[in-house]
Amino acid sequence: MKVTNILGIVMLCLSLHAEAADLDSLYAKSLLPVGTEAPMLNVSELSDYALANTKGHYTVLDFWASWCGDCRRDLPEMKKLVKQYQGDSISFVGVSFDTDKARLDSFCKAQDIGWQRFSELKKWKDTEVSKQFGVSWIPTYYVLDADRRVLLATVDIHKLKACLEGLDLSKVDAGWSKKKYFTDPEYKGGMNGLGRFLADNIRYPELAMELNATAKVRVNFHLDPSGRIDSIGEVTCKNLQMQPGKRLPDELRYQLEHNREALQREVARLFCVEAVRVVRLGDGWKAPRINGKPYGFWMVLPVTFRI
Repeated sequence: MKVTNILGIVMLCLSLHAEAADLDSLYAKSLLPVGTEAPMLNVSELSDYALANTKGHYTVLDFWASWCGDCRRDLPEMKKLVKQYQGDSISFVGVSFDTDKARLDSFCKAQDIGWQRFSELKKWKDTEVSKQFGVSWIPTYYVLDADRRVLLATVDIHKLKACLEGLDLSKVDAGWSKKKYFTDPEYKGGMNGLGRFLADNIRYPELAMELNATAKVRVNFHLDPSGRIDSIGEVTCKNLQMQPGKRLPDELRYQLEHNREALQREVARLFCVEAVRVVRLGDGWKAPRINGKPYGFWMVLPVTFRI
């Protein structure tokens, strides 16, 4: 009986492995062959972006939709890959088949999807991009080399991971992001101007001041093409420390001694609220540009609170 059970488990594992290994043979037949130069395509409904501008570095294209169960399943792994690899040598571009911009924005905000994302805001089969890239299944992943030729076309995120692990970054033009067609987002006066703005406008929460609390808050926000902050994403408070002096009000000292965790949560909340307030005040941003055209961009700004 034990032998039968073990044999059944082995057969099940082999069956699952065969199914996983066969996904590309089922769903990737229509994708662009390896070595093909990817089409020059503008997807401008959410932001101006031309795939022509991906030359000079590796590019990962992720075709997906917020309503797609398999896409949601792969999302945690995709976040890990973006965190590990995104930089001057590799960029990630999400191309969505959503039709509702507000719903797409809401999903991306809730899931903290901060990398580049675009959509024609049309039904999947009606999109030009699905036809040009042969996308008949989502999620679909492409890896393009520095000459915008297809290195990988797959529906399996594990193959994507293996491909990224094996990339030869020595073949990449490390200075691509400095070329004329791409400029970084910037604040008026540069980093010094941004630092002065934060110093002049941060209001230290009174409770945090009493507790001699310090922390760093990371605020995710989106710049629209005009440089206006039109959306706030995830806000996190890190490295919170409280070093209160001896002269504390009796009530506050009691809370500190008997409910310190709740007090820390409240201080963290106040820091986050203040960080968001001051980030929203910032009207000196200039959006990044591609070929001279500004486009929307997600950013992360650390706001440090220290006395």
